[in-house]
Amino acid sequence: MNDDRAVPGEPPGREPAGGLSDRARAFVGALIGVLYAIGMSLRGEVLAGVVGGILAAILCFLVLREVERQRRERRR
Repeated sequence: MNDDRAVPGEPPGREPAGGLSDRARAFVGALIGVLYAIGMSLRGEVLAGVVGGILAAILCFLVLREVERQRRERRR
């Protein structure tokens, strides 16, 4: 069976698993943000850690969303 939409690592004839939900992406982004904020706060830069953590969380969420969008486009 020659399927042009086959995904490497997936058994043939099987639909690939769905991506992360918005809630899961938000959780991963929040985790990255909290870890960044803690790391910077331990270095003595509390305000920079909080602001940087918020920005890191938003960036992580947006990157994961874009990766999922491109993955869906490739599957079509």
